Amino acid sequence: MRQAPIGKPLPAGWVYVGRPTDLGNPFYLRTPASTEKRAEVISNYERWLDGMLAQPGSDQARMMDSIEQLAIEGEGVMTLVCFCAPLACHADVIATRLRVRLGLPEPGQASQEGGQQGEPDSSPGGSGEAQG
Repeated sequence: MRQAPIGKPLPAGWVYVGRPTDLGNPFYLRTPASTEKRAEVISNYERWLDGMLAQPGSDQARMMDSIEQLAIEGEGVMTLVCFCAPLACHADVIATRLRVRLGLPEPGQASQEGGQQGEPDSSPGGSGEAQG
């Protein structure tokens, strides 16, 4: 995941998933937020997103389908962008859901299994980035 550049267009293969997009986190944090509070907000987002994705016609399901298609066209290489980076973020949840949908390994697994193409970046705050 990368931090959103302010006032600049995103490079090809980068997708902004913060507010006000359909995948933006509806659960707010006060700044500064504790690590525990951030984890709670992300957990709430995870439950909410899973519920929305279970509804095939939801705006969130349609946006996730679009991002998945972009990842396929980019051969598994894409970067999710939000203002939270490099801190833990709801985009990490989105990245995990995309990995499952695309059949990509979790961070660190590909190197143990022979370095498969499309391995997601496993660095802190980087789980939204798949590299080919």
